[in-house]
Amino acid sequence: MNLPSRRSLCRAIAVAAGTALMGGIAAPSSAQEVKHVRLGHSFTDTHPRATAMKRFAAAVEKATGGKVLIDVYGNASLGSEEKMLIAAQSGTQELYMGALSPIAARKKEMQIFDFPFLFASDAEAAYVLDGPVGRKMLDGLADMNLQGLVWAGGAFRNMSNSKRPLNTMADMKGLKVRVMQSPMALASFNAMGMNAVPMAFTEVYTALEIKALDGYEHPVVDMYANKMYEVQKYLTITNHVYTPVALVASKKWWASLAPDQQAAIQKAAEETRTYQRTEELRQAADVVGELKAKGMSVTEMPPVELDKIRSTVQPVIDKNSEAIGGDFVKSFYAELAKYRARK
Repeated sequence: MNLPSRRSLCRAIAVAAGTALMGGIAAPSSAQEVKHVRLGHSFTDTHPRATAMKRFAAAVEKATGGKVLIDVYGNASLGSEEKMLIAAQSGTQELYMGALSPIAARKKEMQIFDFPFLFASDAEAAYVLDGPVGRKMLDGLADMNLQGLVWAGGAFRNMSNSKRPLNTMADMKGLKVRVMQSPMALASFNAMGMNAVPMAFTEVYTALEIKALDGYEHPVVDMYANKMYEVQKYLTITNHVYTPVALVASKKWWASLAPDQQAAIQKAAEETRTYQRTEELRQAADVVGELKAKGMSVTEMPPVELDKIRSTVQPVIDKNSEAIGGDFVKSFYAELAKYRARK
């Protein structure tokens, strides 16, 4: 009686072991169905863009039934914007949200966003970016191994420095200021009389702190979020350039997704865009008062001086319009004209 029992026990152990082995083999296959991906951006955790990307990740998880899980890395923890864009191109980072100025030297159409006073309002910027010209620009990233999802938001840039109030264009002369890594931005600020320095944003605070730079230009929400009031005394409202940010994906990763997953992610991106823009505008309305409370002196550049700046940089715009592409620039301004004709 003992022998059959022992055989039965051995047989049971063998079956159990086989089942466990089969389960061990099947488990990785099941796990592979879930895609864990990284989304990188350079904004602080309290920035509306950071909040928006967390909402985007949650929306994608829900829409894909948990098959696409996005881990969001902010504060430039994955590197500078340029490094993150390179990583997205190579496929080592799946998603990126931020400015596309680091690739403007190679994708010349992006330089149009460095044209001073291109947009007069957030509403007309959204109209153009969400329209056919904006979509064409995103689709044009394909030859750089990037899938453009949406223009996710944007903001007007203003000037800050540690030297003096800027009440006239002449007050700008000689200031050493950081600009985005774009040929158009460099040419524009040099034309205004400043010494423009292209620099990755991750290096800016330290450069301002040690006085290697006198100032920089940025949206006010970003100035506050990055505590620039600690190293900058004077803020001048100029609204001289509107810089959009885009949500883009690695083309390699995008191609690995099922069509229904692509559709779900695209829809989530478009829905998040609306939230992000609303939050950016809400915070911008309040943050100037916060900067004043932190000790910054805030002034507005008089309209007559802004007109001088426009006249000064117009030759730079004319010259760079041809370099960017005359037909493209005309199509862009045509979209602007459509919006303005509606008013």
